[in-house]
Amino acid sequence: MLLEQIKVQNFRGFKDISINKLSRFTLVAGHNDTGKTSLLEAIFMLSGMMIMDISARINTFRYVPVVKEEDLYSMFYAQEIDREITISGNFGKGLVRSLSLRSFTPKTMQYNPSVGDSGIAQQESLRASFKQKFSISEYGERKKSGELTFLSDSNGVLREFSRTTEINDWSCLFLPAKNYFNGLENLKSVILENKDHHILQMLQKVDPSIRRLVLVGDKVFVDTGLSHLLPIQMLGDGLVKITNACAAVLICRGGGLVCLDEIDNGLHFSAMKDFWFGLTKFASDNDVQIVATTHDYDFLKAVAEKTDPSNRSQFSYIKMVRSIRDGVESVFAYPYDFCQYASAVESGTEIR
Repeated sequence: MLLEQIKVQNFRGFKDISINKLSRFTLVAGHNDTGKTSLLEAIFMLSGMMIMDISARINTFRYVPVVKEEDLYSMFYAQEIDREITISGNFGKGLVRSLSLRSFTPKTMQYNPSVGDSGIAQQESLRASFKQKFSISEYGERKKSGELTFLSDSNGVLREFSRTTEINDWSCLFLPAKNYFNGLENLKSVILENKDHHILQMLQKVDPSIRRLVLVGDKVFVDTGLSHLLPIQMLGDGLVKITNACAAVLICRGGGLVCLDEIDNGLHFSAMKDFWFGLTKFASDNDVQIVATTHDYDFLKAVAEKTDPSNRSQFSYIKMVRSIRDGVESVFAYPYDFCQYASAVESGTEIR
């Protein structure tokens, strides 16, 4: 599936924003606090709309632990929890996925058995704190829908969440700018499946001394021809970025999407062209969509120079801008196709 359009309301810094020109490869830029990361989070939320704790997961990308109800308030526009978050995505051919999340505290209490310090089962009062609805429709006809809740105790501590037996038919991975833990887990899966050949090729373009990737126990090592294997984390941020991105593509192959926050982070400018060319070709071969953020001008130039001609019609650039209209501050998205984007870069136009 290819996400073509997304509409987000009352989420993070977005009161109401629509982006109508997402492509196979979409690059997102903009000044600080214009919602680049929030856009990726909204996409990830949509992919996990059948998982109630998806809202808690996206906060951990920003190193914010979620323990109490108030830890989720930052998800809502202006932290006003009486608003309802809505995210909907259009995948073409009439296919639409929708998610809504709102604070919900009914008067009736739900009771759940718990085990106290004495080991004796007790009755603990829990209440619904947040309600999440999801639906999938095709040409206006609803094909799948459901409702999930987060439960908290009387102190506002989140304790349980409901689950669904529905099968998610769209895979998406979010790679934060600096948190590599999840990425390494993906890499382990790829090595176990013996599908790390392409990753190794890309790494060798940057560092020819790398011979192979080795999984020892639950750790990934690199053979560089020395007497001892080197933990992959010691390669540096740029090479770890390459391995994680390629591993994510393989995990999401067959119609999935990979969100890359600060795709340029850790990369030397000399490696950017080969990385972008290799990643987009690899993603195209595996039917994976890429949405990435950047504000690095060297990377923007690398993309303009090194996007494969066969992929240029599948490229979009989105400039995020925060401005005031009619006395209201909002975020707006301005799309460029590849020709517009390349011309802007060539002429030196400031598009970051």
